[in-house]
Amino acid sequence: MKSHTKPLAALLVVLALVATACGGGTSDNPDDTGSVSSTSPSTDQGEKVQASTLEEFFGWNQEYDPSADQERQRQVEEAVAACMAGLGWEYRPVDYGSAEYEYFDPFQDVGEAEWAAQWGFGATTFILDDPWRDIEYPESEFQDPNQAYVESLSDIEREQYYEDLYGTYDEPAIDPETGEYTEEEIHFDAGNGCYNQASAEIYGIPDEGSQQDFSEIWEEFERLEQEISADPRMIEADEQWASCMSDKGFTYQTPSEAQEQFYMEAERFWMAMEQAYTDPFEGWTEDEINLWFENTPQEEQEDFFDQFNQGPQFDEATTAEIRAISEEEIKTAVAAYECSEGLKDIHADIRAEYESAFIQENLEMLNDYKEASGF
Repeated sequence: MKSHTKPLAALLVVLALVATACGGGTSDNPDDTGSVSSTSPSTDQGEKVQASTLEEFFGWNQEYDPSADQERQRQVEEAVAACMAGLGWEYRPVDYGSAEYEYFDPFQDVGEAEWAAQWGFGATTFILDDPWRDIEYPESEFQDPNQAYVESLSDIEREQYYEDLYGTYDEPAIDPETGEYTEEEIHFDAGNGCYNQASAEIYGIPDEGSQQDFSEIWEEFERLEQEISADPRMIEADEQWASCMSDKGFTYQTPSEAQEQFYMEAERFWMAMEQAYTDPFEGWTEDEINLWFENTPQEEQEDFFDQFNQGPQFDEATTAEIRAISEEEIKTAVAAYECSEGLKDIHADIRAEYESAFIQENLEMLNDYKEASGF
């Protein structure tokens, strides 16, 4: 079966190496220092350090500047217009910048202490009270400049228009036993549709089979974390933290151990929700779904999907259980934050030493990974 699709954006693999004793958010006391001694792992001082941390190397947590992406998208649109014109169609480049919303982060001004007191580690506390769920964004003023032209086409012409614009792909086969799609991958040809061609021209799309295997670098990342955790200074800092936590009535040995417990609890509830999920189009055929989208006003579509977008629905007993665990998570996170006072800078310094040496030792492999991942 042939189906139409919009070009798929490359999936970016986001690597998160979490500092063992550091929480998220803005530090409330950046001048903290600790009593743990500091020594560096041996490095060749003759080599130039390209970046002192992996965060700096990959550009994590830098303020996003959309201008470069907007310029590339503008080039894609111009290339699409030229491609469609060559096939005998009208196509006006779309300015997607007019459809963008101002990014809103409900936690951008929240410090670590406030975060811990309100959200704990951000694990079970987000299940029932997700701050992003109820955000109301302003309505977009975006208008597709090609809508009137597309609506003027006959059904047959419109189908060919979209095929030339977005291309086609072969849908995976359906397993006759389960009735579900098989896990066969869908590969897009750079020549399949004007959007795919334009994306290949502007962004560059690797040929099938040219994907690199980065299992080695992931093994090196894991080894790095093990070395950092085994550093005597890190162990000493964790012992100080654990002693402080013990005085507060907790038995955790490391900050990561405390966080992991509540994330495991959260996963248990999310898995239950996933199993209970209801597909709003369950039992519908593809033709029925397409017809519904074509004939249903936008407002009615939004009301329909709102019925399935009310957040997790748990029974009274489960809700009470989540609330109780969330309260314990917040208490634990507050204690963990208080016990990390004076140790966060030590952790950060130790990590920077190891990561700087790691970057020098694996620079070529890291550059390949960075380029392939789109960082």
